[in-house]
Amino acid sequence: MTTAVVPASEEELIDLAAGTYGAILRSGREMLRLKFELGRLVTIHLQRHTYAHAAVTTLAKSISGACGKVIVPQRLYEAARFYDTFGGQLERVWELERRLSYPLTYTFLIRSIIPKVHEGNAWNPEEWELYQDHQLTRLEKAVHEIESLKRKVEGPGGRTVSSGEPMSLKEELGSVSQVSAVEPSAGVLTICEDSEGYQRFRVTTLVSAIVQYCQQLEAVQEFLSEVDRQSLSGVVPIVDKLVGRSLQEAAA
Repeated sequence: MTTAVVPASEEELIDLAAGTYGAILRSGREMLRLKFELGRLVTIHLQRHTYAHAAVTTLAKSISGACGKVIVPQRLYEAARFYDTFGGQLERVWELERRLSYPLTYTFLIRSIIPKVHEGNAWNPEEWELYQDHQLTRLEKAVHEIESLKRKVEGPGGRTVSSGEPMSLKEELGSVSQVSAVEPSAGVLTICEDSEGYQRFRVTTLVSAIVQYCQQLEAVQEFLSEVDRQSLSGVVPIVDKLVGRSLQEAAA
């Protein structure tokens, strides 16, 4: 077991910190290099199999078996698009990094630089479907995070947290939503409250979650406890009320 070095001076601490950060940057570059090489291999595989999705699925399963970790086809498509976007020239990635003047990350490249997949540029219909599913999952996750944040901001009983509340909550608000935490009702929460599109998607996401949880419960081969039965029985009238209210609004 190695003992961590305790810096004896400010200068030594700075040297150690700089060395550590330099190692992080080098590992980041190594990650990009390896992702690029993976993209090259996936691209060759796609070309050999006339861009068939079945070939990518088989490759993902083979890699998963060899590495002992589940690799989904979506990750392979992303790597191939990374390789394709830069024309198979890794030096163009480093050139972009020099122009931007800050270290690139694979996540940044995939989300901000690599062209978005659409029905017209997808290598096959399945890639387009996977991309849509991935984007939908990200949106659903964002909805759940915003709902969780909203509950924390409102506090117990739905009350809004005042400016005199502890800073830890405000800092969390700022880190999650990337808006000023001076007014918890401002920024992303206000935008979401005012957006009809978000509210519609929010409802769809919540209903989808309820259905999925019910299906998972149905698949469980164990009997419900008395407490579980009481909890579920309390949900039934709520669902009936929601459906009834929705039907009345639709008929109005």
